Amino acid sequence: MAKADPSRAILIMLAACVVTGLVETVAKVLGQDYPAIQIVWARNVFTLPVVLFLSRNYLPQLVRSGSTVLQIVRGAAPLVAGTTIIVSYGHMPLASAMAVMFSSQFLVTLIAAVVLGERIGLARWLSVAVGFTGVLVILRPSPAMEWMTLLPLVTALMFAIYQIMTRTLSHTASPLSMLFYLLLVGTVGSTAMLPFVWRTPDAEGWVLLVFEGLIYGLGHYLIIKAFSKAEASVLSPFLYFQLVTATVFGVFTFGEVPSPGAFAGMALIVGSGLFVWFRERRANRLPAPGARPCA
Repeated sequence: MAKADPSRAILIMLAACVVTGLVETVAKVLGQDYPAIQIVWARNVFTLPVVLFLSRNYLPQLVRSGSTVLQIVRGAAPLVAGTTIIVSYGHMPLASAMAVMFSSQFLVTLIAAVVLGERIGLARWLSVAVGFTGVLVILRPSPAMEWMTLLPLVTALMFAIYQIMTRTLSHTASPLSMLFYLLLVGTVGSTAMLPFVWRTPDAEGWVLLVFEGLIYGLGHYLIIKAFSKAEASVLSPFLYFQLVTATVFGVFTFGEVPSPGAFAGMALIVGSGLFVWFRERRANRLPAPGARPCA
């Protein structure tokens, strides 16, 4: 890690959260005219060349995968997650969808307990229960609800798998390598599906698609940069600033003012998430840098 500079790292992380909010806002705008997979394709295909250019002096680090199979599984998870969350934007407010997406941390706990056999204490289980209560408050399940509003839960599951894979790969692969394989798998996977959904963009569409790809890459770069200047234990709580930026962009771009119930659900998710962070920090088991990507 470079010389620690927590104050600067926090500012960079806050900037990353603003960029992430912008990424999802542009995605919602594009989703009104283009298929979700085409937007995910743009995110990857316009970012990968930039990463290759900026990393041209570190190519050996890029291709040192640690485990190619795990890199592919890890890269496929955000591909699915990006598609499902963008589809959900057409059926629910931006901030609410992103809040549900943050339930991935609770799914990590469940996967760690059921699949990996990790021992989870009562306090952690209670935090999971509170977090999912927040999800239910936001979604308000009923027989009349649109099933599309459940898609952020699919996104959360994919991010949980992504975080588990990141935790595993962090012992053998560098963050730069993980970013490269993330974009490579996303580019190949989305390009393979593109012929089935392609809609030829007009000039404005091309501008927005290219812009979406560039700011998506910028968001990843800022997160990696922030984690290079401070420990995860310092920065992790500030990731929740994404909910603030998503709310602000949602209000000013789409007129989406969250309901009191949505705010209450967000508070439950953030509160339980911060509790998990505090417990993980004490146990020194925080996820590796880059464990939560832009969707």
